[in-house]
Amino acid sequence: MTRFPQVQRVDQVFLVPQEETHPLADLVRDGVTGFTAAPEDPASLAEALARAAAVHVPHPLPPAPPERVPHTRPHPLTVGCFGRLRDYKRTLPFVRAFLAGAHPSARLLVAGAPDSEEAHTALTELAAADGRLDYRPGFVDDHAAFWRLLAEVEWVALPYERLHSSGVLVAALQARRRILSPTPIGGTDLYVPGARRWWWTCIDPWDDHQAVAAWRSAATLSSTMPPSSTLSLPTWVQTADHLAAFYARLTCPAAGTAPARVGIL
Repeated sequence: MTRFPQVQRVDQVFLVPQEETHPLADLVRDGVTGFTAAPEDPASLAEALARAAAVHVPHPLPPAPPERVPHTRPHPLTVGCFGRLRDYKRTLPFVRAFLAGAHPSARLLVAGAPDSEEAHTALTELAAADGRLDYRPGFVDDHAAFWRLLAEVEWVALPYERLHSSGVLVAALQARRRILSPTPIGGTDLYVPGARRWWWTCIDPWDDHQAVAAWRSAATLSSTMPPSSTLSLPTWVQTADHLAAFYARLTCPAAGTAPARVGIL
């Protein structure tokens, strides 16, 4: 059996059921997926990049915000954490640091399905004890509902130790929300050129308390919304084409030559 090189995954879930007829599904049916089991593990990233052939694909562009979604600018001290509440996303430690260091008028919205009962219980208790935390557990599977959540916050926090591709990040940038995160793999210019500190605050290495302090400074520095600019990211169809070409070059290399390093950068 051919051993394929590891490739940075496009998302935590490579394909969801409603995408089974999507061009990317051809790759799954052909069995040519070699994604790392732990995308946030630095060792897995180093192993992938050390191989002769590697590709880094940022999360493709999701559909544009529905026209009916409000685009009001909320208070500059509103922050959102969205998506599945998995341990590697470190939502719970960030919530604790936020409540310990944020301004009394700040607000943190956490919306997503918890992966453990322990995390759900802890977040429920924190929300009951501190009115600044708005905890809404549950899986958000409606496109318009997610954009309405984005409309409630000025900032989107991604408190990962290492940030690879993220659909939440791309959607937040599309909605012109300000970002608090570590510098993503590939750099901020991979997503949008010329990111300024006051609307994309990066903390490297990530530390929850330092992130909250930096966010407080940036949030009061300017309340102006990020500039409207086109994100430099592929569509899903473009991603499918690039991945298909990548695997085609791996499976049909010229005699005596190693596959070239390719990628979407």
